[in-house]
Amino acid sequence: KDNAYKEVIENIRSMIKDPIAKLISTEVSIKLREYTAKEIISEVEKLTSTSDKLYLIAHWASNNKKLDGAEHVLEYALKLAVSTTDYAPNARVYKDLSMQLPFIEDAESLKRLMGFFDGQKVNLEKYGPTEDYIALQLNLARTEAKIDMKSACNRIIDLYFYITQITDITIQTTCLSQLLSELDTIDPSKE
Repeated sequence: KDNAYKEVIENIRSMIKDPIAKLISTEVSIKLREYTAKEIISEVEKLTSTSDKLYLIAHWASNNKKLDGAEHVLEYALKLAVSTTDYAPNARVYKDLSMQLPFIEDAESLKRLMGFFDGQKVNLEKYGPTEDYIALQLNLARTEAKIDMKSACNRIIDLYFYITQITDITIQTTCLSQLLSELDTIDPSKE
């Protein structure tokens, strides 16, 4: 049954020539069924635009939780993001990608992925959007708490001081509320 579904979808998608329509059909296809990590990468590789590839993976990552092999999809996306010169993903894309991090169990994979995200910190902080940058840092802190609580606490403290320097009061208030609402998730034992 699953193979028949895949075959029908693939036949329909092979007839689509318009790149925007193909992107939409890929997105709908990904939403309609649960893809494995390998299948996600395979579907994304059929697209030609780096921004389309990253958009789809980020959208998938923010809408699906606890997928086995998510670390492979994230590593693929992060390598794609840093190796391209025709597209510079912003904090929103990285935030969406980071949504899978807290569900990854392998500590070595988490450390490697955290390194990718942290390697983009300066640019993401600079170009924002600010609220998405804060949400990304909170996802990273939640993930980091699984492997090193002290580092997660330091990230939260740095983030707090960063937020206090935001001059737009509306953005600052939004970011402070994001921080406060995540504290229980990051450290439920309140240590």
